[in-house]
Amino acid sequence: MKNLYIVVLFCLVSGIALFAFMYLSGKKPISLNKEDAISYNFQVRPILSDKCYACHGPDANKREAGLRLDIREEAYKALKNNPKAHAIVPGKPHLSELYIRVSATDTAIMMPPASGNLPALTKTEVAIIKKWIEEGARYEPHWAFVPPQKSPVPKVKKKRGPKMKLIIL
Repeated sequence: MKNLYIVVLFCLVSGIALFAFMYLSGKKPISLNKEDAISYNFQVRPILSDKCYACHGPDANKREAGLRLDIREEAYKALKNNPKAHAIVPGKPHLSELYIRVSATDTAIMMPPASGNLPALTKTEVAIIKKWIEEGARYEPHWAFVPPQKSPVPKVKKKRGPKMKLIIL
């Protein structure tokens, strides 16, 4: 009898592990296809919020280098410490200090700095920033302030409804 319980328990644990693996591996990675536009609100803002706003965000007391990345006009301005450089140059990531620094491996210029408590950006996050700048670095108002828009009704292949079977017990 104990062997039966062990077999059932093993099958149950194996099934849960298999289900968890399939569920977790089923998540699609962020798409960086050429035809897919980068969304500031859903792809860029979270990166900047997690990794950049601590030093370059809305809190004036913690802001460093006079750089504010959460407002478009401020991010496009010439840098305070280097008036010939800009944090973001729309369409030109190779001229944008934001991209240059988040993609750098040299710890002297890398952002966020290695001495800070924030982790470096992942390769995917750097690619998102680069593509966003290439696309023109368009800022969007916070999603909570964007009025909802009705989506078009999807086209249906089968016009007939589902078949239902009546089961009488």
